[in-house]
Amino acid sequence: MQKKTIRTVINFCTNDYRYLKLCVEAVAPFSEEVIVPVCDHFFNGEKENRYLLNEAYKNNPKCRFIEYRFPEEKPYGSNPPITTNDVNYKHYMHSTSRYLGFTNSIKTTDYTLFIDVDEIVDTERFINWWNQVDDFSFNALRFYSYFYFRESQYRCKSYFSVNGILVKNSVIENPEIILAIGERLGLYLQIQQEPIPYILGLDHKPLFHHYSWVRTKEELEKKVTTWGHAHESDWLDRIQEEYSSSFCMMDYVFYHRYEKVDPIHNPMEVPIPKEMEEGSYTKLNFDNVSYI
Repeated sequence: MQKKTIRTVINFCTNDYRYLKLCVEAVAPFSEEVIVPVCDHFFNGEKENRYLLNEAYKNNPKCRFIEYRFPEEKPYGSNPPITTNDVNYKHYMHSTSRYLGFTNSIKTTDYTLFIDVDEIVDTERFINWWNQVDDFSFNALRFYSYFYFRESQYRCKSYFSVNGILVKNSVIENPEIILAIGERLGLYLQIQQEPIPYILGLDHKPLFHHYSWVRTKEELEKKVTTWGHAHESDWLDRIQEEYSSSFCMMDYVFYHRYEKVDPIHNPMEVPIPKEMEEGSYTKLNFDNVSYI
């Protein structure tokens, strides 16, 4: 049987700069193409950090960036299901990134893997799993992941199900189905009529490591005020409660319980560049960036 090919679309903003190189280098070995869509604003309408965008573009030549303009009057899509005033508009923007990544791909593949930049795949184990797949009748698959909190040594005892989705490209006749308010779950429910259990590796362990909440307190506060889920909870109050005491192997945001493990990755060791010279907030041209 001919090997099935994959391209990867990675959602990114500069709040997640720590994870970008880890994520890109993890998927590059099995991806025909790595596409990173990014909006020129955060999803609350605040302008992106142009200096960090330039640094991301310069330091990650293994992927193609698609930078798109923040839609202030009308959401992307020929017939968007919401308006810019809808409470779910910021949520819809996550799907917008995936849609623009998918529609601006330049290589034809059998499947697309949609992940967020803080979801780091275990490369060798993923390739081993993919090489063992012999039934390609599915339209989409979802993956379990490990979930980490505060530090990469604190791993949730239960598996996390909000994670990557692998989609058969041939079933997406109209790419606008990617523009789902329900994000990846919304897309999955449209194209995979019979749900399939979340995927684990050949060793029955998760293939992804989810580091979304491995940040400083200040970085978490920035994250929850600018991402598409900002309206879904009183995040700042929860973070304040979480950091009012030392970590006790249970968090006060999701109320998960954790165990201490040897870190596989440590995003906190990835330095975040600081502006060093005047004019570094100018939009620059890079060979691996398309501005649309």
